[in-house]
Amino acid sequence: MHCLNAAYRGGERQSIEVLLRVVSESINNECDEIAARPRVVRRRARRQRRDPIDAPVGQRTDSAARDQSDACISDLLTTCHLIAPPGLYNHRDFTFVEDEEDVMKIAVVGGGRSGKAIQHALEDRGLTGQLFSRSSGFNILRADAADQLGEVDVIIEATGRFTTNRKVATDFFTRSTRAVGAAARAAGAKHILLSIVDCEKPELQGYGYFAGKAAQERVAREENPSVSIIRSTQWFEFAEQNLDRFTFGPFALIPAMKIKPVALDAVAAVVAETVVGDRTGSCDVAGPEVMTLWEMTEKVRRKGIVQVPLPIPGATWRAFRDGGLVPGSEVEQVGPRFAEW
Repeated sequence: MHCLNAAYRGGERQSIEVLLRVVSESINNECDEIAARPRVVRRRARRQRRDPIDAPVGQRTDSAARDQSDACISDLLTTCHLIAPPGLYNHRDFTFVEDEEDVMKIAVVGGGRSGKAIQHALEDRGLTGQLFSRSSGFNILRADAADQLGEVDVIIEATGRFTTNRKVATDFFTRSTRAVGAAARAAGAKHILLSIVDCEKPELQGYGYFAGKAAQERVAREENPSVSIIRSTQWFEFAEQNLDRFTFGPFALIPAMKIKPVALDAVAAVVAETVVGDRTGSCDVAGPEVMTLWEMTEKVRRKGIVQVPLPIPGATWRAFRDGGLVPGSEVEQVGPRFAEW
């Protein structure tokens, strides 16, 4: 710092430029280390600028921020009279944040558990995802859905409709994806679809919801070959969902099935990583351990409710019992174990 001050007072601008370029990498590394500390969120913006050190010498910066955590960087910028590229240098987040028009615009279609988890995962990365759901008056199947989504950069499709009827599930999911695909093309946006690992397996097509999701994936690829499909196994919340759906009076029916459940927050983080470009393409993820639905439900037992094991007959449910929902070892494992969750 002292050598830079002396050089500047002596008018040696070329020397300053050389010195600044030399220290540029170390300064940015320091920013990264500070930004990685607890309670510091690194924002990511479209076309973000990361090298203020390379700005022209001899011009003033408009930034006056002097947080203690980056005081040395602020002093360096002020002393050398650097001007940042167009945009705002945010000292608290240690990155250039573009004008409001250039901030990444993300639409999350689906306001259920998955949509809200994805929204939170985006917030953890300094991004904002706007939820579009039936509860807020949005319907992806309406003709004006694309207009309501507006000009966006990314559309995350996390729609859901619980049904075991194959025709109903297939109709809903395929129409939803065609609408999202059309909206993404119109806006020039990236399309990310949330789906289920192995939903296309022939032995699982007797379960209408899986058949609908498999059809949805096919349509998504037809609509946009570059779509990113993030598939997960059943979420930890599945045990609670099953209790909600199959509790009758004091009895709760627990279907026999073997799964490899995953934390929804971990899945949402994978989606967010795909949004910002830390991941590319499609991927399958699962949790770290194989469990039965009965074992999961035992850990969330409800007071006054008698749990009743239910071995449902039929080829599809036999596949569920025999591990048809358990993915191969090649599928990436993410998140904690169920007991840790």
